[in-house]
Amino acid sequence: MMTPARRLILLTGLLCAVSLPAAAEPFAYQPESCEFKASFPEKPVIEEKCTTGAKKVCSEVVSYTKVVSAETSVNFRLTCAQLENSELKRYTTEIMKETLKQMLADSSLDTGSEIQSLDKDGYKIVAATTTGVRGDRDVIYTGQIWVGQKTLFTLEGDMTGPQNAAADLIFSNILRDITHKSEGKAEPSAKAPAKTPAKPKP
Repeated sequence: MMTPARRLILLTGLLCAVSLPAAAEPFAYQPESCEFKASFPEKPVIEEKCTTGAKKVCSEVVSYTKVVSAETSVNFRLTCAQLENSELKRYTTEIMKETLKQMLADSSLDTGSEIQSLDKDGYKIVAATTTGVRGDRDVIYTGQIWVGQKTLFTLEGDMTGPQNAAADLIFSNILRDITHKSEGKAEPSAKAPAKTPAKPKP
């Protein structure tokens, strides 16, 4: 016969098993319609959004938010749209840089950041990372535009709040894993800059 104490122990264990969430599994975002790929610590929100008008253009919008602490969070927003070759050819490196400058301006942070560019066989990238203050919180923001043979890929990411090792790792790992499907890792590197400048070597 089960004693009341034993019954209480079993009931408590059952309640704990029901209430504990399953561990999040890493999620690889690499749809067939997109030449680029990314990975996240867990599945992000994925939506399809389309423009209106006679020439409808649809793109996938990927949103990921991780609240690391009461004051620190990591946010990413990715889009990938299939475009006709004639439209993609309009995205010269200079046009991409101007578009990225507008993205930086829309972020309400410094727009004077240096923009890096890379032109590889089959695709090209522009990227910039800046820091600032939004409200009363420190922000690290990065923006990237990737143009391939058939798709336009954009990325915006920010890390908000005081320095946090867990947030730094999530932020830098997501940036590291964004890449063209033909490559092993993303370029150019846009890892989160250190909040405290490193001391110069003697």
